[in-house]
Amino acid sequence: MKAVFLIAGRGRRLRPYTDERPKCMVPLHGAPLLSTALRMVSEVGVREAVLVVGHMEDVIRQTYGDAFAGVALRYVSNPDYATTNNLYTMWLARKELDDDVLLLEGDLRYDAGVLRDLVAHPAANVAVVDDFRPPMNGTVILPSPDRPGWADRMVLGKDQGEGFPYDRALKTVNLYRLSRDLLTEHFVPALGRAVRGEALGEYYEAVLARLLDEGAVDLAYSHVGPHRWAEIDDESDLRFATDLFAR
Repeated sequence: MKAVFLIAGRGRRLRPYTDERPKCMVPLHGAPLLSTALRMVSEVGVREAVLVVGHMEDVIRQTYGDAFAGVALRYVSNPDYATTNNLYTMWLARKELDDDVLLLEGDLRYDAGVLRDLVAHPAANVAVVDDFRPPMNGTVILPSPDRPGWADRMVLGKDQGEGFPYDRALKTVNLYRLSRDLLTEHFVPALGRAVRGEALGEYYEAVLARLLDEGAVDLAYSHVGPHRWAEIDDESDLRFATDLFAR
């Protein structure tokens, strides 16, 4: 298994903290987010990671080099990070999607138990989720009514219209474990179709959602349970995460 980190974005909403560093290197309690995440993947036995970079990629390359915390590092560059979204970033890394993959984003902080539970889950394809509660937003999973622990649908934020059933929705944490079979047989070809259709501004979850709707993938979910997590998009998120992980 390898880890793939999507860390190409600019982090404009997190300025001024991102004026002189990429978003994934914003410190939380003295440690850059990416450093903490790499140590965690090392602790669950991952020995290689791919960093898909863009904004201030030289800073990341110079800081982490070829290895960090016992994890060998490779880099994929998205030179068009300013005009594309993470679907295209994933497409550029398609040659690295040739193994079971932990897919991680660089603006997250979570307890180590979240990652341990994800790695230990018996299903081949797993999304980490939490109960949906305001002011959460973004992609959610609707659980299967017949198969506990499995996703029925994945719905992006833009597709959640009036009357959406948030009472049974589970918020995606943007941590996934995806199998080689899913990636090579379905996900990468679907990414290619999206790119050829010029869907460069979409999220990669749009591809997963379509595959789930088509029945091409079975997606289980791992609930965070008592573990802490935070997505850090802006200064208020950073303050929340700072308080959450202070103890």
